[in-house]
Amino acid sequence: MGDTSKDTGMATLTSPISDDRLSSLSAGSLLSDLPGSVSRKISTIIPMLGIGPWQGLDCWVGDGDEEYMPHKRVFVNRSLHIKKIRFYGFDMDYTLAVYKSPEYESLAFQLVIQRLIEIGYPSELVDFEYDPTFPVRGLWYDKEYGNLLKVDQYGNILVCCHGFKFLKPMEIRELYPNSFIKLDKRIFVLNTLFNLPETYLLACVIDYFDCCEEFLIRKDNKGVYKGELYMSYQSIFQDIRVAVDWVHLKGSLKKITVSDPKKYVIKDDRLPILLDRMAEHDSKVFLLTNSEYWYTAGIMSYLLDKPGRNWKTYFDYILVDAQKPLFFAEGTILRQVNQDTGAWKIGSHVGPLKKGSVYAGGSCDVFSNMIGAKGKDVLYIGDHIFGDIMKSKKIRVGMPHESTVEHVEMTCEEDMGNFIASRSRDVSGTAESPARSPRRRHDSLVPHLWAETPQELTHLHDDDDEEDDDNNTSGGERKDTADEKSSEDEEVVHTHCVPAFMIDEHHDPPSD
Repeated sequence: MGDTSKDTGMATLTSPISDDRLSSLSAGSLLSDLPGSVSRKISTIIPMLGIGPWQGLDCWVGDGDEEYMPHKRVFVNRSLHIKKIRFYGFDMDYTLAVYKSPEYESLAFQLVIQRLIEIGYPSELVDFEYDPTFPVRGLWYDKEYGNLLKVDQYGNILVCCHGFKFLKPMEIRELYPNSFIKLDKRIFVLNTLFNLPETYLLACVIDYFDCCEEFLIRKDNKGVYKGELYMSYQSIFQDIRVAVDWVHLKGSLKKITVSDPKKYVIKDDRLPILLDRMAEHDSKVFLLTNSEYWYTAGIMSYLLDKPGRNWKTYFDYILVDAQKPLFFAEGTILRQVNQDTGAWKIGSHVGPLKKGSVYAGGSCDVFSNMIGAKGKDVLYIGDHIFGDIMKSKKIRVGMPHESTVEHVEMTCEEDMGNFIASRSRDVSGTAESPARSPRRRHDSLVPHLWAETPQELTHLHDDDDEEDDDNNTSGGERKDTADEKSSEDEEVVHTHCVPAFMIDEHHDPPSD
């Protein structure tokens, strides 16, 4: 029906496309089919990056059917005025620095187990090995009954797992009337990639005590006991949570990672190109991370350093130990960092922020005033939907934001007559799933039964969104509706307009 580009082997979107390819493409990806206003907005992204027409799309539009797989695509659901963005901010962990899976999670899992054994937990826990097919992000942990829950946006329980036992619908209704639960103090949301080892460890420890012959399960299903010793599922969770924080803040996880970054961190040669292209178009680039300076320097040196150039030259401003989400609220004292020792200088820094210098702490208000930025001038990129995105939007900031996502491949399996989604990471060289501990009593069940929704969506917050919200406000309160209708110039667009190297994933370790 039409020609394709002979130079790159990819379909030319501005020319007709063959019938066999048309069925494989999303209608939103054809720019010629979009309204003119939306088309013009999307087209601004390509010149900003300094690449030729549609060069950024060659990972999705090509000769092989594999290139059309959803996990290879990036979808945008809101328009964004790139020309109005003057400052681009990046988080580090799982954004600029993407950790290898399952190597990094396995390391964290084993270190947390060692810490639990040190504080008195049974040494048999060392028999457990991390299984990357089990945990997914976004699960709720019910501290009262020790259950991992997959819920929808309304609080309806879709899947319930106790240890490695997946409860039947009747068993779920016995614990949760109408299979419904509210998000309150008894719930902990495991919503980051750093929570994956913790999610699996919760299942391991609870399954261990439930299966251990020395312990009995209480009649109220809220814990186990052995003689005068009682362990509630809430206390087990608290011990694991404290152990996880200890491993990130005081343990050897970061030292091991920095000592062998090639084993645990993915190095992408396109990252410095992206940062340079942003700077070439009169944009300021800053790094805002919760990690300490010594760890940030170690990871960023591995990713960006090259002969004759230091990683700090890629950023106009560098802030470490930000303590998000506190940074987006009242914040902390802004201090300058001694780059030789990593120590903070005394007093609060009040002078201008200099390129090449490193600062710690601070707040969004102070930082914005010093660089002369307004909330809508800044596009901050991070993966933590609460710590990075929601807080930066809701707490007095109003800055546009981009939520990065992990590229996952969704496969379907059929079990017990129902289709279920399983999580298969697209990581080359991944080892086979480790052998499971013989203490598991539910090995006959498929371990990854979480009904997971696709994670390929990338949310771009337009700088006119809040003005639209204000126009829909009555009585001084903002109306938050899931189906809020966009204006004609802001209509929802599903398009492959963002090159893949712009999207990666992160979350900073717990802060003090």
